[in-house]
Amino acid sequence: MEKMSVHINRLQININSASVAVILGLLPLLFLSQLPNKSLQLWLFVIFCLFLFIPFYLAKFIAVLAISFLWGMLAGILFIRNNEIIKSARTTSCSYY
Repeated sequence: MEKMSVHINRLQININSASVAVILGLLPLLFLSQLPNKSLQLWLFVIFCLFLFIPFYLAKFIAVLAISFLWGMLAGILFIRNNEIIKSARTTSCSYY
């Protein structure tokens, strides 16, 4: 049975390490009181995408961890935006409740 792995730039990060990186990347979102602004997120994304090209296992692990953190922040921003849209639509269209 072959071991499942994710190939990134000729260095392998096995699926167990990638899943640990994603879980550890999403964990800090539980403790943030507010999400960082979009410009900071963009700069972090560019920096950690460049980490993917460094030929060391730890650099790739950190890149997957940070990109999963940024992905979680984007999902949080979209969730908050959708909640605000629904809340404003509910207050304007259903005034008789």
